[in-house]
Amino acid sequence: MFGTLVGVGCGADGGTDVTLEPPVPDSGAKEGEVDSSTTLPASSDAGTDAGKRPTHDAGKDAGDDAGKDAGDAAASTPVPGDACTTADEIVSRSCGMCGTEKTICEGAGGSLVWSPYGICKDQRGECLPGETRACGDCGTQTCTDGCGWGLCMNQPVNHCTPGTIDRTNAGCTDGGFRKRTCEATCQWNPYSVSCSAATAADVFVGATTFSSYMRATDGTLYAWGHDQNGQLGDGESGAIADKGTMTPVWSLSDVVSLEGGGGTGGFACASFANGSAKCWGDNGTFTLGDGSTASSLAGITPTGFSTNVVSMHAGNQHVCGLFADGTAKCWGLNGGGQLGNGLTATSTTPVTVNLTGISKLYTGLTHTCALKDDAAYCWGSNVNGQVGDATTANRSTPTLVIGSGVASLAPGGSHSCAVMTDGTAKCWGQNVYGAIGNGAGGTGAANVTSPATVVGIDGVGSALTDVAEVCSGVSFSCARLTDGRVACWGLNSFGQLGIGSKATSNVPKVVSGVAAATKLACGYQHVCAIDAGKKVKCWGDNKNGQIGDGKLPTIATTAQLSTF
Repeated sequence: MFGTLVGVGCGADGGTDVTLEPPVPDSGAKEGEVDSSTTLPASSDAGTDAGKRPTHDAGKDAGDDAGKDAGDAAASTPVPGDACTTADEIVSRSCGMCGTEKTICEGAGGSLVWSPYGICKDQRGECLPGETRACGDCGTQTCTDGCGWGLCMNQPVNHCTPGTIDRTNAGCTDGGFRKRTCEATCQWNPYSVSCSAATAADVFVGATTFSSYMRATDGTLYAWGHDQNGQLGDGESGAIADKGTMTPVWSLSDVVSLEGGGGTGGFACASFANGSAKCWGDNGTFTLGDGSTASSLAGITPTGFSTNVVSMHAGNQHVCGLFADGTAKCWGLNGGGQLGNGLTATSTTPVTVNLTGISKLYTGLTHTCALKDDAAYCWGSNVNGQVGDATTANRSTPTLVIGSGVASLAPGGSHSCAVMTDGTAKCWGQNVYGAIGNGAGGTGAANVTSPATVVGIDGVGSALTDVAEVCSGVSFSCARLTDGRVACWGLNSFGQLGIGSKATSNVPKVVSGVAAATKLACGYQHVCAIDAGKKVKCWGDNKNGQIGDGKLPTIATTAQLSTF
């Protein structure tokens, strides 16, 4: 059997060209298997070529007229059920998302009609040509002839996403801000006239950082201090300057825990209310935990830290995170065994600490500590006895330090401290600057390799009592007492003890100007506290703006204090 296949396509002038192909010998295919991949548009072209039939004339009448005749049925889109003239002729037309469907001329006994169109096949794309949809900020998109969405058009000038809140601290003091909201029209309403107060809910620092962070009661994160590597998290790029005043970090919200680390390198890690974690800033020693050394301003989720993260903790060049199941993972440099996995090799991605049932986790400069039930464990660098196991040998696995009665821990530079459940405090490690607080420290003092009790205020009494919280920096520590006072001891070359001088003290001294403190955090050589009025007060080293009084790069010569 012979069949006639008609191909229909668009001409350069937008019309339709139909070409009658000569019959070919039957290859044995059954009726209906003749195929055409050409699409038939609705339009037609009645043009002629010299010496030939009109392009749309099927040649069933005499002459080269362009008039419609019996052979012209295929020149326009066939209608199923209409008469046709050439048995087994197949015509395709566009359908759906740039697909094709076909009809065939069929019948018997001289009654040939177009069959119903078959299934729409070979659809490609994502929309129907001419279809529109909303896009972006109150814009529209139109589906192209290629069945793909065009550009988002018609968005308003200075458009915004409805419901977005924008804040500015221009014209505000004490960390306050004015805000505006994006309306349903995708346009900003004006900034509020009055400033909202930035009341503090928590303050974060980290023993090895020159930066400070505060979470406000509305969930907004503020940061100030060293920002050379973008560790404040505000996303600023280029030549990044330190920030001497509180800077809102709008991109980071719902922060549960946060610590800065890296010393002059500078990075930070945080955990969030949804159980995820993120690190940002310098990554030269693998501290961002993604297996690379590429620094990040936007932040990177460390490998395996997308869910069930309870808290994040930053050392000088290592990081640890605690999970809800009581396990912990650490990564970064590991020369002293501070990762706690039994090895001393650097790890570019998180490795599991050899201790389970952990309730709280803490990091010092190059060592790490954990609380399990009410027992203290530490591991890592121990050259000054900061692990607390009565030796100065480095420990690459968690080592029991105090077997019971521990409420919290505070590892620092080369020493560590603990708050006991009876309200006293103990410290151990390097004591040349009096950081142990036992009244015996000073130049030439020996390391204290086992926990020693911190003496009372000004050295009066054998023990500091009513201790609610302790934090440690490099060679100094501070304690928050249950009555709201803060007392500090150890190195004081930057005024970090807050006593109005730079004199080192080997016994606790009450910080002046701080009353009713509710939260305490120590940095490398500075301290921040939250008072009963939910304001942040900081003192100590300010060369990077970390106490937030806007006076960087000065160094505190007294108990320099900033209140937000």
